[in-house]
Amino acid sequence: MNPAEVSSAPAVQSVELEARDQLARALAELAGRDALGVISLPAPRTAAETLLDIATGDALLWAPPGDAPVFSGSGSARLLVASGPDRFQRIREQAAAERLVRLGSPGSPWPRWFGGFAFQPGAAGTPWGAFGEARFTLPRWRYARADGRAWLDLAVHGREIEQAGECDEWMRQLERLWRLLSMPPASDRHRCPALVSIDAGQRNDYEAAVEAIVANIRTGRFEKVVAARRALLELDPPPDPRTLLMRLSEQAPGCTRFAFRVGARTFLGATPERLIDKRGLRIETEALAGSIRAGSPEQASLLQNSHKDLDEHRFVVREIVGCLAGLCGALRYPDQPEIRALAHVLHLRTPIVGELASARHVLELVETLHPTPAVGGVPTPEAQRWIAEHEAEPRGWYAGPVGLFDADGDGQFAVALRSGLFEGARAYLYAGAGIVGDSDPASEYAETRLKLESLLSVLGVDA
Repeated sequence: MNPAEVSSAPAVQSVELEARDQLARALAELAGRDALGVISLPAPRTAAETLLDIATGDALLWAPPGDAPVFSGSGSARLLVASGPDRFQRIREQAAAERLVRLGSPGSPWPRWFGGFAFQPGAAGTPWGAFGEARFTLPRWRYARADGRAWLDLAVHGREIEQAGECDEWMRQLERLWRLLSMPPASDRHRCPALVSIDAGQRNDYEAAVEAIVANIRTGRFEKVVAARRALLELDPPPDPRTLLMRLSEQAPGCTRFAFRVGARTFLGATPERLIDKRGLRIETEALAGSIRAGSPEQASLLQNSHKDLDEHRFVVREIVGCLAGLCGALRYPDQPEIRALAHVLHLRTPIVGELASARHVLELVETLHPTPAVGGVPTPEAQRWIAEHEAEPRGWYAGPVGLFDADGDGQFAVALRSGLFEGARAYLYAGAGIVGDSDPASEYAETRLKLESLLSVLGVDA
């Protein structure tokens, strides 16, 4: 389906009446009940970014590649937050305590919690603020598009609609959202901002950190550490998140686009790396490590024959398989990595598929896998300690797990790469490189610059 496609006016009016009738009936059924109802209504087909654009307050977008369902959300009916080493378990427990009831239109995707985790405890300092170390929301209004259909869901507790006045307010909100979703999607309205200033971090400091890691690898302390840096941009005018996401859709069609707005800050990106996809007992993940600039046909061959990149990739495959082997009856993956081609960079990729030996919640698998050596290091505890002690700025949610899960414990999570935090005219962009024994400091700094290009290009900035 073309996201710009909008149904004809008579059809839209007919479905709007159906949605109004369904909402009225569902609200009457839910009123006064001690349950959190998710009321699913038919909706116009449009770009999912539209709801993100028109929402007031907190908002989100989750847009995987291919034919997977796409979601956006506005507001929050329920919020789950946690911090510390047990944050994965605490989010799981909070979600399990919520009693969800589905009403309205059949066929819509099941209710899901959307959010993410900071890279590690203590990594969510300034400028991350209310994002915290773990934050998931059940959106007040959720837009879902799948299989050529679209739905608009309202999540509301029965005690919020004990009086007729509350029902009238939900109906007014539905009418407003319906009207805005039915309008032709706006084009790329915002011009590319001009770069006012940039603090790309001290190159000398980054290269010195690489040298220190290599020295520690040679003494046997590490096998690999991923060193990240942050670039701070001041832009004029302030970039528009919706416009950036639409441009990322064109530039990175094979990536998962995501956005989480909390207060005045929006964390967004288009990540190439899936952490875990769980449906029932089936799981899919991947190792993505080893990089080279895209360009001539010879680049793929250079990457596939790079001793440094192949070593880095083997660490990631080995650790992921080791984490999952005890949970799965079988794991399948090829002997040699394939090439994952993106707009600016090529990666080595090994897809991994498995069957769980017993039922598991997806957050258990997220906790088991995160951080993979593609964003942390080997051994993990030592690498994590080095990152916490030596990186100049906290990573926040950069390189952390972001995604969604449902009441059955199924879900999708990606690693939040090729991403940045946006606050007004400021953009905090992040990138890292995997350091192994034969890493060259200047080359590793250049690799981080290459990875920043995915967002710099959609900003229209040459920095």
